[in-house]
Amino acid sequence: MKLYEFPSGDTVHKYKKSIVISFKGKRNVLSTGPNNGGFTTDLSAVFNNDANPGDGMEVKLRADTYREHMDILAKEDLGLDPSSCSGLMTVASMDNSAISTLAYNDFSVTSVATAGVRNNGGRIGDPASWHEKSENTFEDTTSSDTKKKNPIQNLTKNISGKIISDKDKLPVGTINILLYIDADLSKEALASALVSCTEAKVAAMQELLIASRYSCGIATGTGTDGA
Repeated sequence: MKLYEFPSGDTVHKYKKSIVISFKGKRNVLSTGPNNGGFTTDLSAVFNNDANPGDGMEVKLRADTYREHMDILAKEDLGLDPSSCSGLMTVASMDNSAISTLAYNDFSVTSVATAGVRNNGGRIGDPASWHEKSENTFEDTTSSDTKKKNPIQNLTKNISGKIISDKDKLPVGTINILLYIDADLSKEALASALVSCTEAKVAAMQELLIASRYSCGIATGTGTDGA
């Protein structure tokens, strides 16, 4: 289903539990996605995928790593070339995505966002519950007292691993933002835009007074956010 078309001809579609932005030409892209993330100019698409299999069910990957899983998802489910796309994963439904455009003078900025913060909203600086030593090696750093007080923090692995649920199989929240700027920005300007995007997310969390699940402060995001 086509959701949106930009003046450049690039389009936003929703299908197979994903939102996909397809590019009609060469674009400067800065992504936190595990597959082809960072700054690149040779992507044909970016996407945001809902990996939630259903209430009470574990979220499992199709490969040993998050990156390999996203490559398989792109090829088998979305019909994209894994070498020329970058994606994000969440347990938030794409049916609840929000698309907003703000125009100024000769350019516009469009945000396609999904958000879930109920279970793992956190404040920057909160203690971490796991430590990723390598792409597929994790260490649980949560103290036994913390696990007893807050079982939601008792994660076996995060979205980069096999499971992203606690012992009760509660889905972990994520804020993913696909930000499309209808202007030819340099890589330096893109990095600055990503900083502004993050500040906007934090401002929204503050306005909504969303509390951290791990401290007494207001949440600034979740542990698995992407853009």
